[in-house]
Amino acid sequence: MITENSPLPEPDPCLILVDDDPDDLEIVADVYAGLNVTNKVKLLNSGEALMEFLEACDQDSQLPSLIVLDYNMPRLSGSTLLMLLKKDQRFKRIPVAVYSTNLLPDIEKQLIEDGAMFCRKKPTTEAQVRQLLIEFLSLADIFHESMIGNRESGTVRQGG
Repeated sequence: MITENSPLPEPDPCLILVDDDPDDLEIVADVYAGLNVTNKVKLLNSGEALMEFLEACDQDSQLPSLIVLDYNMPRLSGSTLLMLLKKDQRFKRIPVAVYSTNLLPDIEKQLIEDGAMFCRKKPTTEAQVRQLLIEFLSLADIFHESMIGNRESGTVRQGG
């Protein structure tokens, strides 16, 4: 797992989670370390760090299979990042999920309309973090395989 905010890409990152709360990132890192998985996970602490990372990816194969955004972040919020990603030709195909402590139904509906694949409530216990991280990693695997198949067949999957 990579936790620094270096914009240098690594081949085939699988899951990127963006959250400005260092305690939440530490819990995710600890839970990930306890899982017996080979998925690559990159934790970033800001929307700016995410955009720097994505812009530094020279090849589409370096782009993540799934991006998870915290809804409530300063400067670039989860909803702002979602709109930036979905308006960019290069990044609009990347599946994006949004999670937050509290998401009102109207906000969740708007996020889905803006291109989020799904929304989740931010977990409050380590067991819930583990369950949610396993869900994100499983979905990232599915999306990764789908993207590889689309690249090999020459088709392009349109995102949200």
